[in-house]
Order: sequence, then C-alpha cells, then structure tokens
Amino acid sequence: MGRWIKLGVAALLMCSVVAITPSVSDAAPDAGDAVAAPTVQTTTVRWGPFNVPAMGTTENLIAKPGGCSWLVGFFTDCVSMNIQKPCENCYITKVIPNLVLAGTDTPVNFDTMGMLHHVVNMNFSRPDVTCRPSWLGDTINLLGAVEGGNERWFASGNERTVMDLPDGYGYYVGAGDEWGLIVDVMNMMGMARSYEFKYTFEWVSSAERVRPVWLDIDQCSDSEVDTPAGYSDIHYTWNSTLNGRIVAIGGHVHDQGIGQTVRNATTGEMICDSRAGYAAGGVGEPAGPGPGNALHPAHWDTITSSPNPQLNLASFNGHIAAMRTCEPFTRIRDPWWRSGDRIEVHTQYNHDTPTHGDMGIMVAFVDED
Repeated sequence: MGRWIKLGVAALLMCSVVAITPSVSDAAPDAGDAVAAPTVQTTTVRWGPFNVPAMGTTENLIAKPGGCSWLVGFFTDCVSMNIQKPCENCYITKVIPNLVLAGTDTPVNFDTMGMLHHVVNMNFSRPDVTCRPSWLGDTINLLGAVEGGNERWFASGNERTVMDLPDGYGYYVGAGDEWGLIVDVMNMMGMARSYEFKYTFEWVSSAERVRPVWLDIDQCSDSEVDTPAGYSDIHYTWNSTLNGRIVAIGGHVHDQGIGQTVRNATTGEMICDSRAGYAAGGVGEPAGPGPGNALHPAHWDTITSSPNPQLNLASFNGHIAAMRTCEPFTRIRDPWWRSGDRIEVHTQYNHDTPTHGDMGIMVAFVDED
C-alpha cells in the first residue's frame, strides 16, 4: 500500500534507547449472543483536507490527532488531524467510504482526474491481530510499537467497497479509542487540489463484537509487490492465533486483478471467493483468465453499476470498480478459524506487462469464541 521508505527502519531502532511496551486498550463490553438489532443510527463524517500536489500523491501519509512520534518520520510523513469518530461506546455495522473534492460532494475518480489508491483506517488504541506492535518487526509492527497500537480495522481502494456486517454484529468503538488514517491519494491534474474523505457510518448501541483480521500478500510491510506479465498467483499464509467464526470478509486488488480466494487449509473449507468487478471491455480488465478451479477462478465479474451508492460506474473510466464480499458464517459448512489453523490467501493477476506495486488485501471480521 504505497511506497514506504524502509531505509529509516534501522535508524528508528537505533534511536529507541528504551524498550517501550505498547499501551493498548482492547477491552469492550460484550452484548452476548446476537439478538434483535437495536435502532440503527446514521452519521456522516469528513476527514481532511488533504492537499495533493499537481500530478502528485500523498505517499502513505499518516493522519492522526496530535500527529505522530518523531520516530515515525524515519519511514513516512505524519500530520496532525482530528479523525472524528461517528460515535462512542457503539458498534459500527456499515461503512460507505468515499473520497471527494474538499468542500463538495463531488467524488474524486478517474473522470475527475484523481484516484483513491488506498486508505487504511487505523485504531491506534488496539493491537493488530496479524502484525502486533513490535520493535523487531516490519513497518506496521514498528508503527504499533511507536504509537501504542496499530489495528487496521478497515481499508478502501478506489473501488470503495462498502462494509456491511450481518444483523446483530458490529465493530466496537470505545470512548478512548484514537483513530487515524494511512492515506495514498493521487491527483492527475496539472494543478494542486484538496481532497476530503467522506464516510457514512451506520451504528448501533449494542451488538455482538467482531474483530478485524488483516490478511495481505505483503503482510506487515507496505502491502505492495511486483507482478510479472501474464498470469500470476501470489500466496500468503497465516497461522491463526484466535478462535472465532468468520462473519464477513472481502478483498482488494488493482487493475488486471482477477480476484482473491481464501481457505482454511487445515480443514479444507473454502471461506471466500472475492472477485474483481469491471465494466464490460474496461481498460482495467485482466489480460486473460485464471486456471479455472476453486482456488483460482478463471474469470472476474462484469458489472453494470457500482455497488457503492455514492458512485456511478462511468466515473471509473473502465478501471476496477468493485470487489465481491462474503458472509461465510451463513453459507459454508465450517466458518471457523481455530488457533493454529493455516489460512491461505490466493491473489490472482493477469497483466499485459510487468507491474510495480500491486496489492492483495483481505479484511475479515471475526466473532471470537
């Protein structure tokens, strides 16, 4: 996810003369078993502005209240910004992400000469499940060690997939949680412009709490890999550290991505087939099919509208515009991850030419046992 400057990692470690134990708050009230949903509230928040230079990008800029420790400056830039939460002591059930021109509701997309390369929603008050804070790890581990937490609880690429959890489930937001963003947005115009994120949240006062689990082909680093011309299948394997039922999961790839699949290799259970969606004949469509089996589907999705209600398909100019999401707990025989289970992610591309900086990210929401 962007282009982190990794040369600063060694310097960061040398400068930390005192071992710091991350201060994390991971406690939340538990509503017990999922019951009839309480009243759904809707809140829209805006974060920004983000000033993007002409023909430029924000290059994995971190935004968080009060800014970051000076140590973060060894591997990326950080700005102080109030990342408002939609509610507190509540449970988020739905997120509709968008990037707009600052002060307007006009989406930034290819038709307006801009792009949301990616944004990662961070909770700096909790540890990430798959990349826990550590001074001896990679970029995301180090970020957690420096800032006291590093939970990646949601993310969006330019397709802006909607997170919509099943009834009775939600992501808990504590009163003391400190939110932040990792932002990479692009401006393809010959003049500087300002953008804002516009997120619409649905939330409830009580729900069964879910935990976000981030699975990534470049797991604790910058989430980017180089891919060759032709067909490629990039694997990532995670040995589960938790017991829980998978409530929802979805993926993210770039142009010419066929999609992603995830399975529990220990049990053999297929968890999700998250395929990329393009307008018919779009410039972003893969150069050819995949092998055509359960783990490696042959085809992507051809779509006629954007699943995000704030966007129209034409605004993507033929580039990737959607990713399938899955609710495994309602559709498969064994929707569980148990501690020690081997979870495999397969990310498929088929490129015309070798490509730099492809991504393959899946975020799962798990009801822990």
